[in-house]
Amino acid sequence: MFKIENILFDYGNTLVMDPFRSILELEMQRFLSLFRAKRIQLRKSKLMKAWMQANNETNYPYISHFYQEHEIVKTALKKLEIHFNQTLPEQLLIMYRDGFRKIVRSDPRNKTVQEILLILRSKGLIIGVLSNERRDYLRIGLQLAGLFDLFNFVLSSEENGFEKPDTRFFKAGLAKFGLAPQNTLYVGDDPSMDVIPASQVGMKTALVVRPIEESTTWRNYKDQESVQTHFRVNNLSELVDLV
Repeated sequence: MFKIENILFDYGNTLVMDPFRSILELEMQRFLSLFRAKRIQLRKSKLMKAWMQANNETNYPYISHFYQEHEIVKTALKKLEIHFNQTLPEQLLIMYRDGFRKIVRSDPRNKTVQEILLILRSKGLIIGVLSNERRDYLRIGLQLAGLFDLFNFVLSSEENGFEKPDTRFFKAGLAKFGLAPQNTLYVGDDPSMDVIPASQVGMKTALVVRPIEESTTWRNYKDQESVQTHFRVNNLSELVDLV
């Protein structure tokens, strides 16, 4: 039987649920009012579709799909065939990020995750976050959820210099904090991005099972049943009895 001394978490859809669609719904009237002020008539369904497609298709190193970035917004506007200067994407991004703060801060799941992390710490475990994301945006999300101060450390791919599923991402994170892979559990929602590469470097793994329909081009849940993992959990609270 192996001994778990450290638990490292993925961020998106593991600690904090993807807020993207909820934010679009929340801020939609503000978006449409902005377009109307610029004499652009746009239906909600058309904007939703274009922005969701842009978010799904746009990918590059360290991109933040949760906090969104200018390139994603610009891609959505191009899909809508809207001519724009730098001001419009910036205004939309500001509104989106207002919604991000509201949605993430008010998520009732935060309290449960906080309690779970406190229990894990009380067991003497070192807990940290090792995730693909920009440094500042990762910290903003965790702080809004009330989780940041509960971790021993937080490391983004932007700081790490490597991204999942590159095994160097995990090796560099373990080395930076002096953690032995055989005593470390990695918890994540994506079989190919989290479970497989973490296992390849000798870590134990726990797959957080998510609905397959939530898959995107950068998040694949289709192999959840077939991937080999030490644990499968539907809720982070199940971790408490595993360590």
